[in-house]
Amino acid sequence: MIQCLHISKLLGNQANEERRGCNIIGTGIKPLDRIIGGFRLGEFVTIAGRPLMGKTELCLHLIHKCAVEDKMPVAVYDMENNDDTFAQQLLANSAKLSCHKLRLGTELSQEEKRRKEIAIKQLSDSPLYINSSYAEGGIYMAPTMENLQKSIRDVAMRYGVKAIFVMGLQYLNEGCSTNNIYRKQALALKNLARELNVVIIVTSFLNWCIENRDGVAGKFPYLSDLRYVGDLDEISDVVLGLFRPVMYDVTVDCMGNDISRTLYLSLLKTSVGVDGCVMDLEIDRDTMSICCKDENCYNMRTWHDRPNKPKDKIVLE
Repeated sequence: MIQCLHISKLLGNQANEERRGCNIIGTGIKPLDRIIGGFRLGEFVTIAGRPLMGKTELCLHLIHKCAVEDKMPVAVYDMENNDDTFAQQLLANSAKLSCHKLRLGTELSQEEKRRKEIAIKQLSDSPLYINSSYAEGGIYMAPTMENLQKSIRDVAMRYGVKAIFVMGLQYLNEGCSTNNIYRKQALALKNLARELNVVIIVTSFLNWCIENRDGVAGKFPYLSDLRYVGDLDEISDVVLGLFRPVMYDVTVDCMGNDISRTLYLSLLKTSVGVDGCVMDLEIDRDTMSICCKDENCYNMRTWHDRPNKPKDKIVLE
């Protein structure tokens, strides 16, 4: 039977100053943490963007922050890459090394070797658990929602995992790809986050309508772009949208500033009454890393209010 609690029971937790923030996971992105505090246990978070917009880099940053810096148990399910590729990306991010060099096995300098050794030790000592796509005997196992749910319950109970990353939600093998299937997957994960009192963070692509909008500024993601992609716009507690103008061959904004390495992060949906704010991050695709351009920035404008939108290329006829 579903029980009802008197409101005073819930407000008691809010009145306790010592409990405030104890169920929050910081992101390490200071402007974001100042606005929403971080991710709250029990939340279902979506990181959304078109291909190559920086979803993987943001996840790697969050994984390193939680597991290595904060020593918080973390589980990662990468549906997009094989185990070796993910390990290279994670090592490149942690050691600030060229992922290209690691992939090719290029000779590293002494300083690069030192950073690599430190990163390997830090990652090895961290409470970080990575899914493997292979069962015993080296047999590839296509991930399904049923298997994913079982694994999440297992790592949460066995290792006390509090943050779970599902990179590439739509790559789960369910036999067909429809909005109804995606919606059921998202709802299942949201309910699981509440049941286990963990944060589940997923990456998702956007629907194709974004490519039909005019100008590079028109390609900026909106919450409605997640409609019919599992209806993540409704189901998610928090939605972060990512946008890189350089993917449309735009490297300067309307004020002439170089934005070739700029990653725009937008709060498309929050539970704290602040939506639409855009903050500028800097992305390094070579080392799979991101950082804040201005950590002291408090008053982030919305996309429509920004005077320095990306400048459309002039096409000569």
